[in-house]
Amino acid sequence: VGEVGSSLAMFAILENISTIAAQQNAVLNGETVRNAVIKANELLIAHNTRTGENTGATIVMALTSPDGKTAIAQVGDARAYKIKSDGSVAMLTKDQSLVFRLAGMAEGVLPSDYLKHPQRNGIYGQLGEVMDPSRINVYEGDDIDLKNGDRLILGCDALWESAASERGELTPEAKTILGEIDA
Repeated sequence: VGEVGSSLAMFAILENISTIAAQQNAVLNGETVRNAVIKANELLIAHNTRTGENTGATIVMALTSPDGKTAIAQVGDARAYKIKSDGSVAMLTKDQSLVFRLAGMAEGVLPSDYLKHPQRNGIYGQLGEVMDPSRINVYEGDDIDLKNGDRLILGCDALWESAASERGELTPEAKTILGEIDA
């Protein structure tokens, strides 16, 4: 069911962003990504109503302009990381999950501590359900914008569970993947 939801959401977002980007003097910013996710959610709700299914999806999406200005929208536990030109990794998004919230309240808790938590897959929101648009996390600004040599990685929980070490550094596997992307 998640694959259907993800496919529908991706289609709706691409269609929405493409339509906006084709307009003269189009403004692509945080509101643009929020509205694209709202449209995707509306499509999933309509699909669920029509089919009787309970299709959902978590999402992270980004728009980056040629000058590096970046806007990210996120719902659920999909994440965005910035890999800076110096090799350091910064997580740009905050999961909408119980375990992430618990980890944020406890000092000294490492990602490896909550990756093993029995409720690590419990999320507060997903596309496909009625939600207040303010629950769509939007990130933009200097900390989010990409500088020369920076990379942006968007991924689901399977990626984030395997990409960063306990110290927030890239694992050897992640470095290999980036090397292949650059080739």
